Amino acid sequence: MKKIMSLVLAVTLLMSVFGGLTAFAADATSIPKDYTVEGAVADGNDAYGWKVDGTTLKIYYTGNPVDYKEGDYTNRPWQGSVKTIEEVVIEGTPTEIGERTFKDMKALKKVTYSDEAKKTVTKIKTEAFMGTGINGVFRIPASVTYLHGQSIQSLRISALVFESSTTEIELYKGLPYLGDLTSIVLMRPAKITGSITTVKQFGGKYTYGTYGMTAPSRINMLISNASYIEPFSKLADYKDYLKSLEMKAVIAPFEAMYMARIAQLTNKSNQFNLTTKRFSQSEIETIAQNPQFITLYGKLEDKFGDNGVVSVVIGEKEENALHIRLWLMSCRVLKRDMEFAMMDTLVEACKQQGLSTIYGYYYPTAKNAMVKEFYSLQGFEKTAEDDQGNTTWQYTIPADYQYKNEVINRG
Repeated sequence: MKKIMSLVLAVTLLMSVFGGLTAFAADATSIPKDYTVEGAVADGNDAYGWKVDGTTLKIYYTGNPVDYKEGDYTNRPWQGSVKTIEEVVIEGTPTEIGERTFKDMKALKKVTYSDEAKKTVTKIKTEAFMGTGINGVFRIPASVTYLHGQSIQSLRISALVFESSTTEIELYKGLPYLGDLTSIVLMRPAKITGSITTVKQFGGKYTYGTYGMTAPSRINMLISNASYIEPFSKLADYKDYLKSLEMKAVIAPFEAMYMARIAQLTNKSNQFNLTTKRFSQSEIETIAQNPQFITLYGKLEDKFGDNGVVSVVIGEKEENALHIRLWLMSCRVLKRDMEFAMMDTLVEACKQQGLSTIYGYYYPTAKNAMVKEFYSLQGFEKTAEDDQGNTTWQYTIPADYQYKNEVINRG
């Protein structure tokens, strides 16, 4: 009897092993043949394949992806290429984007989902895209019903776009460290109803102010102002997206009603600040009354609301030139082309006062590296640089100056 039982157990074991292998093979058959296959049902994750093609990582999922624990995510199969991967293409039928799947891939700028994957992924889990180089517009596939706030923590995104709002989307843990976020956009066909209805607020160690989180009140404001726009797929490029925001700017010399806000910006703006000079309100008021200075404030609003005064320029006249003593902009309007609208207005002001040259200065700090090449983007030529990295830039105003702003209506 014991021999018979042993034989039955052995046969059962062999059947289970081959059954498991058969299941794995079946799951893996849809994976492209030139992909490296990973995972197995036995370890709780379905098979998936991956391939690095130049600067693009392609991943083909067959179901439940891998979760990487804190300290284990550097063991990802493609880890040796993370410094050069700029785009991730997600294919197959993933049910979710696993924990820390792309964490700290700093070169990563773009994520694309196949048509099939857009229909199956329902969750984007903790720290999935945290610490990547993704910026500008971040799109959430229509099928997603759960977005962990920490999955996009610290990204330099200005717009969080939900491609559909046909179901309740749970935004868990709020939106930590998204200082550049100015828009939450819901995109849907006109006849479908629904909205983002669940926002779990901060608690415990996620308290706003202690860890630099995005304020709960600001999240609520963005969600309450969330608007519907044409699906992004119908927009030709990012410039079309900016145009769809229907931005309007008031750019003018300093006015009494905005002196306090202007002074506040000079003392709190660090990242988009070329010289990081600080001014009191009384100093700002004195400069505004001095004919030797050209001053500009920029106020921006769009279809989602009024951002208020977000940019400041102070230039000092010397003979036929203007020397820019301060140029700053609030991070809340980064990548909106507001700097180009300010440049256009500054050139107009210089022309009106008979100035032919503009000098710009960049003084590096621990926080303003993002504007190191700002003047180059505006068409200036670098004329000097010292050992500390301080640079001087020159712009000769052409008679046929070509306006740089194409997306903001200057009032």
